[in-house]
Amino acid sequence: MRDAFFASPQFPRLTNPDVLKETISRGAGDGLLAYAGKTPSGDYKPFCFNQPLMTADVEFSDEMFIITRETAETYLKTRTTPPAPVVTAAPTGSPIPTGSPNTPATVQTPLPIGQAPMPSSASGLAWTCEIPPQKWMNFYTKVLSKFASARGLKLTLKVEVTPEGGVSKQKLDETKSALRELGLNDDITPK
Repeated sequence: MRDAFFASPQFPRLTNPDVLKETISRGAGDGLLAYAGKTPSGDYKPFCFNQPLMTADVEFSDEMFIITRETAETYLKTRTTPPAPVVTAAPTGSPIPTGSPNTPATVQTPLPIGQAPMPSSASGLAWTCEIPPQKWMNFYTKVLSKFASARGLKLTLKVEVTPEGGVSKQKLDETKSALRELGLNDDITPK
């Protein structure tokens, strides 16, 4: 999507990319187009068609796509038609029926190796992952904003910048100054 809009000489140059985000948001909300990401299995996730889409949720990246109304409607029809159930034999020693002759049996399906069951509540959570710079705002909006007003949110950030040609002394000084203005530690380690 990004390459098509910003690389094509036939499209006018936009001075404000938010105009394009607003257009995509409006088009998805009105059912004129769909805004979607494609999973490795071929499904669309996220999939926004004929429903409100916040402008802040629109991102220009290689993972996100605009699809036609026809493609979106076809996709939705395949999703609403339930697939035929597939019956497979349980591997030996997997699901273990429990219960007594007087009560219906329940099946306990073991989780994949290394995956713990998700508790109904927890005293907290921790998560580590590398986030592409294009997704920082969406990460804040969709994940962190739920916890931002409560006490106990601690965010640790590790930044590594290794551009081709290196980082100039001027950029190092500007970065230190910006960190100080934000009241943050300005101890930068040059590489």
